[in-house]
Amino acid sequence: MAKPDVLITLPPLSAVTLDDQAGRLWIVTILAFIYVLLSAITRAVIKRGSIGLDDVLLFVGTLAFVGQAVATIHGLRHGLSKYNSITTESEWTKSGQAFIATEVLAILTQCLSKCSVIFLIHRVFSSQLGWKRWLHTGILVLSVGWGVAGMVLMATSCSADVILTSKTATLCSKQILRWRIVVVLDVVSEGLMCLLPVILIYPLQMPFRRKAQVVAAFSFRLPIIAVSITHYFSIQNSWSSVEPLYAITNPLIIQQAMLCWSLISATIPNLKAFMQSFSTEWGLGMSLGTSTGQSSDHPLQTFNLTIGSARTKGINNGLLSMYSDDAGLSTGLRPDPHLHSATVVHTGDNVNAAEDRASIASHGSQEWIIRKSVSWQVNSDSRKKGPA
Repeated sequence: MAKPDVLITLPPLSAVTLDDQAGRLWIVTILAFIYVLLSAITRAVIKRGSIGLDDVLLFVGTLAFVGQAVATIHGLRHGLSKYNSITTESEWTKSGQAFIATEVLAILTQCLSKCSVIFLIHRVFSSQLGWKRWLHTGILVLSVGWGVAGMVLMATSCSADVILTSKTATLCSKQILRWRIVVVLDVVSEGLMCLLPVILIYPLQMPFRRKAQVVAAFSFRLPIIAVSITHYFSIQNSWSSVEPLYAITNPLIIQQAMLCWSLISATIPNLKAFMQSFSTEWGLGMSLGTSTGQSSDHPLQTFNLTIGSARTKGINNGLLSMYSDDAGLSTGLRPDPHLHSATVVHTGDNVNAAEDRASIASHGSQEWIIRKSVSWQVNSDSRKKGPA
């Protein structure tokens, strides 16, 4: 007679009951950590050999996210997301310490993510002059100031032994006002940061499709505005609860999702589908080649430039030579084959020429730079082919 199967059951990591919602926060925190880790690995693979300040900032931001996730887990192990009535006062203090650390590190993560995107925009739209440069700098200063002010406000707002107790509404009455200031500045900085690429790319000589792709690459941060506002109202609703240790669960869940998307959206513009849009086509039908050199400044190998019926072949110090098809270039009204030669000269001093070459292919052709100033001189010479 066959023996019945024995079902082995293991205790859950954290049960989800009416007075204990820690399991939900455990799941969201672990998933957010996995997604952020995969995003960081993806960015490291894409940007290998061309690491910039934006990558360093996002790496530090990822470490800050890991720190706030660890702080959240520490709070979960000491009564966070449970009723105050089934936990002890010592657990209230430990959970309060974990909550304050989580909020401070969350603002640091968000601040570094903003700065990473701003520096990426600077790398793509290099050498912008006049008020555009001041706009770029102003948004950067606003983001850094928001991060510093937000961390100070959260760290000094309320003591850890009170912040998640029934005394919060009376002893930390100004906490909601501080959160309102943080969220308003967060929304303003995010909105300006999404608007910056539109302002910078609008006057450039690029096809509309390319412009739309570049703007779309940096528009993935727009949902953060809605999530940040939702997070604020969730905190506001939980602040007057008689069970604040339990009521803070939803705000922390929303916060984990917001930070996760903030770091992922900072990596999306580096994906290949969007990097191909960061090229200097200027409507001339160029397609960039690849380079196999070992230096950090790679010259163009081969690209096609269609002007009329002739095509370019090769590049040498800003001088492009044109060539005709083997059968020669001919028109429908004249049967005699013709020779057609043209020379394209890129004018400008050595410094500008070096910058333009770096803007088209630099750092292993993995980083595309958008520039506005390009000048070409085309000289064409057609002559009738003589008898053999």
